[in-house]
Amino acid sequence: MSEQLRVALLARAGAARDQLRKALEEVGAAIVAEGDPGELDPKDVAGKLPKVFLVALEPATEKAIDRF
Repeated sequence: MSEQLRVALLARAGAARDQLRKALEEVGAAIVAEGDPGELDPKDVAGKLPKVFLVALEPATEKAIDRF
């Protein structure tokens, strides 16, 4: 059996994040962190040991992504 993919979902609240979460759940990914990249603490997210960062890019989140 393969190991579950550990994903940090970085996106502002709303329909796009909801759709991304649903797609990740459908493929069996483990969402270990989720939230607005402008509000999450990068150290807290890193501490959850994600293997992948999935980012919903939009103008409001682009600056916050650099912290990760």
